[in-house]
Amino acid sequence: MGMIDKTLHRFTCPQCKARGTVRFVQHGSSYGASWGTPPKTTLFTVQWKVDQAGEPEPTSVVCIKCGVEAKTEQSYAEFKSDA
Repeated sequence: MGMIDKTLHRFTCPQCKARGTVRFVQHGSSYGASWGTPPKTTLFTVQWKVDQAGEPEPTSVVCIKCGVEAKTEQSYAEFKSDA
């Protein structure tokens, strides 16, 4: 099974300027794939939902230090499967 897609989520606290990054990699093939479990971050409390395609999306990102809702950015890259 190869890597199909990769999503990068960047979180920034508007108050203390803390920054964090969470990477998701979708593994599988054209027959089926999975995004896996969302990784933990030490700077933010993140709640996730899964969209119709099974891709995780953050619904709430709160800075642990400040308790303030963080700004989020997402970028997406597509990879060829090596399987």
